Amino acid sequence: MPSAALLIGDFNLEPVSKEYEQLVGPIDNEYGRITRIDGLVDIWTELGHALDGPETKTCPANKPSNTDTRIDYCFTTTDLAEKAVSMHVDQSAKGSDHQPITIEFKA
Repeated sequence: MPSAALLIGDFNLEPVSKEYEQLVGPIDNEYGRITRIDGLVDIWTELGHALDGPETKTCPANKPSNTDTRIDYCFTTTDLAEKAVSMHVDQSAKGSDHQPITIEFKA
């Protein structure tokens, strides 16, 4: 079984990209996202948030990168995903071209 892992950062990929699918598994028309036992889980979607939308933007267009999309993620192994309680993108933070994300896990 995989060891617990947390992978957070700027991945420079969008949630609809092939690279995203390689990290979290493909979508099946009948069963939804197919996560491998040794695969990673996107905590944002695991907690029921939309894959993409205004509240998910971690790199808004008014910043120097001008991308207005979600390119920063928190991926975890399946065992840690079960312990995720909340995740938030701070849209009001200043000082970077990326918005910070906060993740809370239960003990």
